[in-house]
Amino acid sequence: MSRGSVQIVSSPTENPISLAAGLRTGHSFRHQQGIVEGTPASGWSTIWRRGQTTGAQLYPWYDAALSSVIVVSDSTADTTAITIEGLDINYAVQTETLTLNGTTDVVGTKNFRRIYHAHMSGNASNVGEIKVEVYHVGDNAYFPVATIEPGLGQSQQAAYTVPAGHTAFLTSITAGSSKEASATQIALFARELGGAFRIRTGFFLSLENVKHTYDTPLMFPAGTDIDLRSHASQAAIVSGSFDITLVSNKVLV
Repeated sequence: MSRGSVQIVSSPTENPISLAAGLRTGHSFRHQQGIVEGTPASGWSTIWRRGQTTGAQLYPWYDAALSSVIVVSDSTADTTAITIEGLDINYAVQTETLTLNGTTDVVGTKNFRRIYHAHMSGNASNVGEIKVEVYHVGDNAYFPVATIEPGLGQSQQAAYTVPAGHTAFLTSITAGSSKEASATQIALFARELGGAFRIRTGFFLSLENVKHTYDTPLMFPAGTDIDLRSHASQAAIVSGSFDITLVSNKVLV
């Protein structure tokens, strides 16, 4: 399949139901959504829910090998399963399912280089706030990489890394703010493997939610970190999401 034909099949207008249902060989759909509270005028914040914390919060992108994952709730009632989605040390897709033990730390057995999603996968949603953390060997410290707020059942973070052997085609970005009078800037930052973050696209919010659809998708190679950020003129709750068509490199040649 040529690159010209890939642009066509990656179009947001072509048979989105078959894409969402996983019926197209070598193609999959990814929706990353997040929310951030208390975005100040002093700096950029990744649109993600770190937990009960306000202020500028960039996602803690890490660049070294990690140890296993730790999951814990602030409620003793949370004893069901949680599934973590991310990438292993070689940027291959990896998942791990753990059983929560209330307020006691549960340690996984797999090492993750990236974590971009966590959700409750048992027979009940979460009662308390659940934190997913990883240990960064180089800094000898734990980093929060996902949070599930009480009753929501999954994490909220508009941050993602393209897995090995794939190319991501970003087709749309949606964002909104709780303050109509707040001039909020939304920007998509990306960092290719071995590079630095730079802005790739952006727009302003004013009186309503905004959705930008890209007829020609933005293309990101394997290993690229994608980070949707907001910068508000006053404290506000900002939500944001982006949609990606993930294409196996085997069908791009």
